[in-house]
Amino acid sequence: MEILAFNTVFWNIIKTLLILFLFSILYDWVQMFLWKRKYKIKGPFPVPVFGNLLTYIMAPGADHQRKRIEKYGDVFGGPSASVKVLNVANIELLKKIMIKDHVEFQNRFVFPGAFDPPPADKTLLTMEDEVWKRVRSIITPSFSAGKLKQTSRVDLLQLMLNAELQDDENESKITKRLSAEELTGQMFIVIVAGYETTASLLQYVAYVLATNPDVQDKLIAEIDKCISEDVSELKYDVIQDMPYLDQVINETLRIFLY
Repeated sequence: MEILAFNTVFWNIIKTLLILFLFSILYDWVQMFLWKRKYKIKGPFPVPVFGNLLTYIMAPGADHQRKRIEKYGDVFGGPSASVKVLNVANIELLKKIMIKDHVEFQNRFVFPGAFDPPPADKTLLTMEDEVWKRVRSIITPSFSAGKLKQTSRVDLLQLMLNAELQDDENESKITKRLSAEELTGQMFIVIVAGYETTASLLQYVAYVLATNPDVQDKLIAEIDKCISEDVSELKYDVIQDMPYLDQVINETLRIFLY
């Protein structure tokens, strides 16, 4: 009898928890519909738990996104799991978000735990609010045209080590530099994000040149003209003086990677 009573209580607890779980799912689902109705947001029909996440998983890529824009307009959205998401394809609105009012949209969404292990937790991708603003203000000058021209003599790590933020009220007083953890985080993301993207681009460029020998010959002629055989160091200014190389790279990006 005691075992039977225990089983009855146990299953009653399980059923109660299951009912509460289903109720919470239904509640979140209704709240998403109310949010979309309140702000008149068009978009794919959201399913419980997943929202529109399955729609993007089953139909990824730019072509499907264009179809969604044609169907729902240049601003549409819905829940991605439990996160409210808006897709913006309106140029004027994007200018406000990315430039004019960017301070209101500076924080990025990251999946919980995705960037927890150091040094990934100290990158600009994960920083928020004033911390993000301070670090970005320090490292942005390192990527100016003038500083990039120095990368053949001074590497990017040294540029970031030299980066410093001056006090607005007293320009002669240096107030902030990157901490060791922040510096490691920025170099980590530069290596991780820069290595794969650069390697993929070079692979596609090699394919384009191999399948278009006329383009390859024209590019070789430009390189031979701008770079002598006895050159010991390839400088930033020399690369900037090769417009056809720039066109080849941009066209490759347009065809394969955009």
